[in-house]
Order: sequence, then structure tokens, then C-alpha cells
Amino acid sequence: MTSQNAMSGLRNSLILGTLLGLSAACASTPQGPVAWPDTPIETAPAGDPEEEARFERGDDGLLYVVGGEQLKVGQAVFGRYDGVWPLQGTAPPALFVGQVVENAGAASWRVHPLYIFPETDVIALQPALELADGEPESMGKGVGELTSIDYSGPTHLGVNLGGIEGVQQGDMYLVLRNPEAEGVPAGQLTRRLLGVCMIVEVEAETSTCRLRVGHHDYGWAGTINEGDQVLFAEPSFGKAPAEAVMYISPVEGRDELNAKVVAHLQAYIDRMPGARVRVEPFDASIDAADENFHRWGSLASSNELPAMLLGVSVVDRDGEEHLVLNYTGLSPALGSGMVAAPPEGGVDMGPIDALGEEAFGQVGATVLGALMVYRGQNAEALMHLHDALRSPGLQGPWRWHVRDQYAMRWGALGHFDEALWLVLQDEAIARAESNERARLNALGTRVRLLDFLEQPEAALAASEAYLQARQDERPGTSYLSALSMNAEMLAGVGNFGRVREIVDEIVELCPDACQGDAIGLLAGIYWASMGDPELTTRIVGEMLTLSTHTEDNAMASVRMFQGWTAMGERELEQALIAFLEAERLFEEEGSTYGQARANLYIAIVQIGRDEPQDAFERGMAALETMTRLGDYGSTVQVYEYLSGLYADIDPSQPPQPYLGGAVQVLQGNLQAKLATGSFGDASEAAFSLANFLFRVGQLEDAENLFKRAVTLGLRSTRFDICALSHLFLGLAARAQGDMEGFQDEVLRARLMSELAEDPMIDELINNLLSPSDGGGDDVPTQML
Repeated sequence: MTSQNAMSGLRNSLILGTLLGLSAACASTPQGPVAWPDTPIETAPAGDPEEEARFERGDDGLLYVVGGEQLKVGQAVFGRYDGVWPLQGTAPPALFVGQVVENAGAASWRVHPLYIFPETDVIALQPALELADGEPESMGKGVGELTSIDYSGPTHLGVNLGGIEGVQQGDMYLVLRNPEAEGVPAGQLTRRLLGVCMIVEVEAETSTCRLRVGHHDYGWAGTINEGDQVLFAEPSFGKAPAEAVMYISPVEGRDELNAKVVAHLQAYIDRMPGARVRVEPFDASIDAADENFHRWGSLASSNELPAMLLGVSVVDRDGEEHLVLNYTGLSPALGSGMVAAPPEGGVDMGPIDALGEEAFGQVGATVLGALMVYRGQNAEALMHLHDALRSPGLQGPWRWHVRDQYAMRWGALGHFDEALWLVLQDEAIARAESNERARLNALGTRVRLLDFLEQPEAALAASEAYLQARQDERPGTSYLSALSMNAEMLAGVGNFGRVREIVDEIVELCPDACQGDAIGLLAGIYWASMGDPELTTRIVGEMLTLSTHTEDNAMASVRMFQGWTAMGERELEQALIAFLEAERLFEEEGSTYGQARANLYIAIVQIGRDEPQDAFERGMAALETMTRLGDYGSTVQVYEYLSGLYADIDPSQPPQPYLGGAVQVLQGNLQAKLATGSFGDASEAAFSLANFLFRVGQLEDAENLFKRAVTLGLRSTRFDICALSHLFLGLAARAQGDMEGFQDEVLRARLMSELAEDPMIDELINNLLSPSDGGGDDVPTQML
């Protein structure tokens, strides 16, 4: 089973060792078994093959091309914009690239994605079998090719991604075998994964990517060659990861055993270059077999330190002492996606006397992979888990948990199809082995993946099956978790009546809040039920009542939900009060991360209350904290919201200090959006910066940025931004007396406005051409 992480996340990278980088040159063949058995999965293609070629998702959630000409397994498939394209003589942009992996019959072919432009609906694209002449293969910053390999120090890979928008130091890329190389079958990206590297230098033609060195216990995944692919994973600050700690709970009266566990795990950690993790005893004994072990994640706190807790217990099994272990996080998980729930009832390691380095290596592999997620290292965690899964020493329950984590990491990087394929294989393997616990674990993860893939009916059906399988555990934690997930999927199809019934059941089964569990479960239902404001208001009321029964300081989080609800109702005064109270409570708890989140939303409310200076100060405080913690995803979010401060400034008013930070914020927003690879969002950010410069009279710089916004907007089909940019380019031309240029830009703005199908932009253009009394030189950008 899984729990969904709602926080956006830290992107950091590991320090790479010189000697170990050199050792990559010596690797020539994969070691150990492949990460995943080639297990067939049940597929369910959908659609009418008689129509022209199109993309569709099957009932299994996987992607298919249905109809059109015959395709071949291994063939590349692109997805192009399928609307009216304004540039004559050029092809609409390709926003997707994948590979045919299966002939599903009846003119249907399963296609596995390689890269999708952010914010792209693949189903709306037109399948194509080749790129146009001169069209780059890089898909923005998404896909590159190795042009050189330098083993003279830490292994540096030359990639052909120089001079491409958004490629910057700190970017994490996956290294994949060349799909056209001999013996490389079409299929999972997992089977092509060779390593992870970080961009350390960007030049005009190429960039340099430094290869990450993995754990000493595992061999390299294979030989890296020129011509292999690199695939964008995530941006990072390019710094060493934050120091982290792995706490080990002691077994009372067993000092020798306690020391043995700490020593083995620290030894495993120390064999990981640049791990920056220390292993320490915890201050309390814990029952690792407790079905509610996960509650230690809220009962204990590590403040700013990324931390995991490993619970250790000794139990009697037929007169023999066995060691039982369990693990959970003690800090916010930074980054998007899911985090693995603790093993139900813990993992029985077997007789204590038989446990040695290999057994604790399985534990270390699993917990270290999880800990990386708690400091936002999705790409590095993916590769670490991939390495561990190739080791024959990883077996039994630990292998299942690493499999689950591994699929989640692909999902966190946006590769939901890869994650879904892996999870479907896990279900098939578990059924074949009659391993019901492993099957349910994979099924729970599949529910979330189908939801991420926007397959509400399939997600609901899977959640119903998962809930049915958990009925005998009512009213235990596993049942409650399945029940709340089912409510979320019901909300996804608009069945809010049934959602209300489930909320009632959770409250009835947890009158004492189930030690805070009920509040967390209701929180997930809250976010899924945003289409029913009355229901979300009621949920917050229940959360508030339940918080009076908890001892884990849940009130700060509940105050945040009160604030979000008030924001949705435009009750800004009430929202501000709630967020201020949350910030105070987070400070009392020592939760720096919680304070930063509260400060961000205080700033958003203050922007709405026309209190720009206060909003700027709060927002910058949040930005400083998120940057210090290394949470790249949250810094992107803070920059985006702070940019709203400068959307409609009045140059005639006396300047306030916050205006001095405008270029820093707006430029930071543009750079952050480019770093994520989202050219659509970057076009909007470029327009925002250009708009500000235009208003303060820096016309030349503004014009250049408006043109850049058009370029980015066309590449990502953001015709609304193109229209607005051309409109302002027309204003700039008119301000300089160039009436011909003015007319040309207005015509372009009208064309782009038609493609954007946005009546508000039409209104702006009409106001410009036929201004009402009082003049029309100033366009009200609060409408933009």
C-alpha cells in the first residue's frame, strides 16, 4: 500500500568520487540478475481501429496507438500538435516520443513513452512516425545523446544538449542504452537504464554530465558507450545532499544486539560514496511488529534533518528468537510522487544468530532508498534501487518493498507508464507465487498510478477491488487506508454522495482520531473533493474536532486546511488568520518546513489583500528556507506565486521596497520554469518579466523577452502567451512611432488569439484598437 506525498520537492545530487568514477571505465558487462523478470502483463487495449491513427489509453491505463498504418515493435512514435498550425511551411511541434513495444492486435499497438513535454495531453496529439526535416530530436531539454566519455577523473559524459533552453548545472539525467544498439529489445526503460549523471557544465554545442557513483556492493549496470541516450529526470541545485540520519530503536536489555544493528547499517551506508548519512540509536524502544508502526512518523520529529526510523524488535518464533524490523520517515518527504508505507507487521529477518552483513545489506538498501526520497533525491534513489534489485542478495519481503519503491520513483519522475508496467508485473508475479500481501501492495500502488494517469474509472475499479480485499481487516489501519483511497477515487468520478458516507464511517470508526490517522485520511479526501466546496468545508470541521484528540500537534496542519478553505471562499481575512496561526504552531513545534509552507500561503493571501510589501517579505522568507533545505520543487512554486506581485504595478505610484526585488523574482521564476523543462510555463514566465520591464520603460529588454515568450509559446502551443506577447510588441512598436510594426504585431496577436480561443484576449486587442474614452495606452494586465 502507499501514501501519497503532497509536498513538492527537493532536488539534490550525491558527491561523486574520483577513483570510483575511474572504475566505470572497467565495467564491461552487467552483474547480477536484471532488475525485473520479463513477466507478461494483462493488457486491455481500447478503441475502434477503423478510424485514423490516434493515441488512446486502454482499460489497463497503458498507452496505445489505434488505427492507421501497420506499426512495428521497436519503431519510434512521435505525437504532434493536432490543431491549426500558424507557421506555414513548418510542421506542428512534436510534444511526445515513445516506442512501439507490443502488437496488441486489431490495429492496436502498445506504445511506451520516452519523453512527454510537461503539461501535455498525449491523447490530444496526432501520432507521427518521423520528425520533420531539421526538427531537433532533443524534445526541448528532454532527450540527448552521448558524444564523448572522459575517464581521466570522475567520469564525465559529453551530451549534445548545449545551448538548449533550460539545460543548466544541477540537472539530473538518466543514462539509457542506445535503443538502436544490437541486442537492445524494445520495452521498459528499466532494462535500458545504465546510470544517473548531473550536468556540471553547459557550453554552446555540448554539456558535460558527471556520472553518479553507486554503492560499492553492486556492480555497474553495464558499459556506457557513445551514442547512448540521456533522458531528463529532474532539476536540482547541484549541491551535495543534506546531512541525514537513520535512527535505530533499541531493544531493552540487548546492548550487544543494538550495537550490532547500528554497526552493520553504518557499514552499509559507508560503502555508499557521498551518502552523508549517519546511523544513531533512537531514544525509545518500539514494537516493529505493531500494525500502527507508521504513527511514529508523526509522534517523533527530526525538525530540519531528513531522517528515517528503523524499528527493531525481538520476537519468539517456535522457541527461537527472531529479529523483526520496520521503517518509516520522521521528516517531510521532499519531492513529488508517492512514498512507501511501512511494511505491515514489519519484516521477520529470521533467527538472530544467523544474521550477518548480507541480511543487513537488504535492510540498508531498502531504508537508504527511502531516505533519499526524504531529501528529494528521486533520480539517485531510482538508480540506487535499480542497483540493489540487480543483486541476488536482495530477497523475500525486502525485495518486494524495493520493487514498490522503485516503481514509485519512476512515477515521481513523471514516468507513470513505466511505473504502471512495473506494478502490473509485480501483481502478476505475486499471483503466480500466491503472495497476497505483495499483490495487495502492488494493487494499492496501481490505484494511485491510474489516478495520476487521469484514468478515473479504472482507478475507481482498482480501489474497489483493493477495499474489498481489506474488508476482513475492518476497522484496522489497512482497512481505513483502503476506505479513504476509495473515497478519493469516488470523488474523481463525482460521486460525492458516497464520499460523504465514507467520511461518516471514518469519523465513526475513529472517534479518538486513531492517533491522528483519521486527520491524514480526511486530508487526502479533502484534496480529491475540491469540486464540492460544501463537502470540503465539512471535512475541515471534522478534522478540527478530531485534532482535539491527538497528541501529535496536528492542529497546525488543520489550520492550514482552514486557510485553504477560506481562500477558496474568498474570505481572505479568515484565511490570513488561519495561516498565521498555523505558522505560529509550526514554530512552536520546531517545524521549519511547516513554517515555510505557512509563510508562502500568508504571502499569497497578502497579495490578494493588496499588501505587496508584506507579501514580498513573507514569500522571500519561504524562498530562503526552501532553498536552504534544498527543496527545488517548492522554490519553483514560491517564485511562481511571488511573480504575481508584479503583474499590474502602477509606475505613477511612489515605489515600495518590494519593487527592488522584481527582476530577481521574475528572472528566478523564468529560470525555474525552464529548469523543469516546461516550455509552456516558461513562456508565461518570460511574458511576466517582459511585461514588468515594459511598464518601467525598459523597452528594448522587454521586446527581446516578448519575442522569447513567443518562441517558447510556439514550441509548447501556448498560443495565449503568443497572442499577448505580440500584443505588447505592438504597443512597444507604437511607443517608438513604428505604426507599420504596430499593425503587423496586432495582426499576429489576432491570429494567435483565434488559435487560443480565449475571448479575454480578443477583448484586450479590441480595446487597444478602439480604446474607450480615457485612452487605451495602458492594458489592464490583471486580466492576463
